[in-house]
Amino acid sequence: MKSKLIILAIVIIVLGGGWYYYKNYSTLGWKTYTNNVVGYEIKMPQNHNPYTDEWMDNGTDDRKMVIADNKAPNVFLAEIDEHFFCCETNSIDISVDPRKIGDAIDGYKNLFKYDPYLTTKETVFSGKEAVEILGSGGKETVHRLVAVAMPNGTLIIRQTYPSKYLDRVLSTFRFIE
Repeated sequence: MKSKLIILAIVIIVLGGGWYYYKNYSTLGWKTYTNNVVGYEIKMPQNHNPYTDEWMDNGTDDRKMVIADNKAPNVFLAEIDEHFFCCETNSIDISVDPRKIGDAIDGYKNLFKYDPYLTTKETVFSGKEAVEILGSGGKETVHRLVAVAMPNGTLIIRQTYPSKYLDRVLSTFRFIE
């Protein structure tokens, strides 16, 4: 009887650990968004979408969020998609800054200069040399910004707030040729 309880306990631990891993770390079953213009792909859960912003045709500077195609110049991924349309969102935005990497980094450091926790370091992102800016997170600053030199400027990946979910999404980022 005691050995059956031990076996049952081991089975429960293994299954529970597998479920925890699947819910918190696995990207199995996620869809892939590919951007052929910038040259990357990134995965996200089936119920999430990549968005981009478009100018509205009303003669103003207003923009609207629409689902991104594979040529979108700016792509936004949210922790909760619906927050794009109602509130401040915890998100990642991916875009190309036309400036060279040094000028782009200087510009962002100046933009976030009032963040007392701002730090900058060299790193490797998805196999490429990069510069990472870390801050306190928020609408007026950044949690994390990764800059990678590209032929047509600097790829900028900005994350507004800390998020295990967005960290998992970013871990799937891959450059394509």
